[in-house]
Amino acid sequence: MAETNLMYYLPVISLKGRKILIKLIIAILTSIVLSVSSALTLYFVYGVGEFTMPFSEKAEGPKAAFLNAVYMLTMVVMMTFFILLLIKKRKSGLLKALLLIMMSFICGISASLVLPLWITIAFLYIFLALNIQISTYFIQTFYSLTYYAILLIFSINMVISLIYRRDSLRNALVLLSAVWIGVLFGLYSGRLTPLVLMGIFATYDIIAVIKGPLRMLIDEIKPRKQKAGLTTQPILGLGAGDILFYSLAVSYSIGWIQPFSHALMCALLVSFVCIFGLIMTIFIAHYLDKAAAPALPISMFLALIVIIIFTIV
Repeated sequence: MAETNLMYYLPVISLKGRKILIKLIIAILTSIVLSVSSALTLYFVYGVGEFTMPFSEKAEGPKAAFLNAVYMLTMVVMMTFFILLLIKKRKSGLLKALLLIMMSFICGISASLVLPLWITIAFLYIFLALNIQISTYFIQTFYSLTYYAILLIFSINMVISLIYRRDSLRNALVLLSAVWIGVLFGLYSGRLTPLVLMGIFATYDIIAVIKGPLRMLIDEIKPRKQKAGLTTQPILGLGAGDILFYSLAVSYSIGWIQPFSHALMCALLVSFVCIFGLIMTIFIAHYLDKAAAPALPISMFLALIVIIIFTIV
């Protein structure tokens, strides 16, 4: 089985060549800027809510946060073992097709949540600046057309990037998708659910990467040359889930911390500790000579401390 081809279909940002750490920091800074701008747009237009999770905190109280976390964790574990099963059964063609469909769908949907809103707002400002009168019907129609156009364009581009191995395009689309899904979860999963998700998934990341299902998946799909230690080009992979949670933490700070001046300060500090935690993780992994290390624990636990402090104060 062509492991390298299969690895390419997984939602991981792959950084190669020299100055990998600088490339990684640039990618994280880009994701944070996108998180802040996307969260501010959605927050000022729609506010906050809790429609992304199956259990409602308003209806079931704080226990809903833990139920949502268990639900999400169960889905992630089941998906990981499903991928492992298909690899063991040597169904790489089927797995690639499923991953292609899933990643293109997620990419299109996530892009259509934010970009049409940005484009519509930009056009509204242009029309207002030109003193052009427009109807509500025109705005709604323009938004709808933009929504479906963005959905189609981003889905097709993800398919192209995977089939024709466009590394830069694929990395950009994976990063954007992870950021926008993280913003959605941060703003619209309730007040407690995002915090519980951060804590539980940071803990799970330690187990999963060291001896759990993610470790098994990494070992299974790692290219043969890497297994034999024959690669000369440095490669660093950052999972889309890691970026998703960094984005979730930043967007949660913007949406749920009050007053707004504190929210911006909290988002800034959360961004800093996420970057700091990731860099510390890389240095620890290098010091311990580990090929893979959990990217969430240090960043998420520090982010949780910052958010709790701002919530109390």
